[in-house]
Amino acid sequence: MLFSSKISNSVITYLENRGVEIDQAIDLIGIPEEFLRDPSAWVPAQKMETLLQYLEAAAFRKFENNVDPQDLNSGWIEKAASESIELRTFGVLDSVLRMVGHIEDYYSAPDRLLSYFVSPPPPIANLKKTQAAVTFELPISIEEFPSVIRFMVRTLEVLPGYLGGTPSQVKWSQHSVQIDLNSHQIAMLQPASANELVNPTMIRDLIQNLEITQKQLEARNRELHIKDEELRLLKGETAISKTSALLDIREYEQICRSLFGLSNKLARIHDYFARAQQLVTLSSSDEVSRSMIAKAMKKLDWLGVQAEFSSIIQQARTEIHTIRKDLEELNSAKAIHQKQSSLKARSTLIDLQ
Repeated sequence: MLFSSKISNSVITYLENRGVEIDQAIDLIGIPEEFLRDPSAWVPAQKMETLLQYLEAAAFRKFENNVDPQDLNSGWIEKAASESIELRTFGVLDSVLRMVGHIEDYYSAPDRLLSYFVSPPPPIANLKKTQAAVTFELPISIEEFPSVIRFMVRTLEVLPGYLGGTPSQVKWSQHSVQIDLNSHQIAMLQPASANELVNPTMIRDLIQNLEITQKQLEARNRELHIKDEELRLLKGETAISKTSALLDIREYEQICRSLFGLSNKLARIHDYFARAQQLVTLSSSDEVSRSMIAKAMKKLDWLGVQAEFSSIIQQARTEIHTIRKDLEELNSAKAIHQKQSSLKARSTLIDLQ
């Protein structure tokens, strides 16, 4: 699931205007700032939630000694949402919202309204509309994304401000949303006078065209964002491949050392067999005396051969076991790197969907 960068753009712009240092919060998220400021871009849901928490924490740190209780006790997320009308941080959507004919029209199709901020649009269930309120349910919980939902709630409340009306009351509890319409909301432009000035059909067509343009632009930006993530993942996989290559080299060197040691031990075993063969040949000859055999055994260091032979065999077996273990670890390391790369790619693509 993705949240629109209209949210991050609003909060970043508002806090930046208040002199809050936002660079560190943005750096911690790992998403380019231009995406966070582009109203037509989209950000993975959890990253958006984390960003808002970081930004609000930065605001509280800056104003912790502020003597104005209003600045200390109210949420900066809600303030940013309230100011979005004046800041025009919603991009094309700002123009669309200003062309709506009646205040109640903002809430007549909540699925359509939410689609500007959530992708894919969440399914709306149990939609009920009366003159006094609109209620519905959706699969997004305030417990899961508290900061984002706080922004959404305040945004829904201040929508009448686009037509000069007073805020509505919105309650978002778990998966249920209730919008209480203010009976005293007054639009600066009455419908009757509007009909005299412009053709309502033309206004509706213009709004539809703006919405289509907005959707196309957002879809294009989402594709670009996915491509950017794919490139970033590819770079990450390249780095993992380099790390894996370094591991391969180290393992290869270790195996080469083990093979060299094994080769030396096999050469010694071959030498021992050659000496044994010479002694057997001397012993089988009738012309060779026992004293000559004793001298030959001493010259061939047969006592040393007898003492070391079993040890050399055991060392050779140990080297073979070590080589086999090194090969298994090498294959295991490769498998782990491949699995980590695959899981990372899969997780990122899930976030983008």
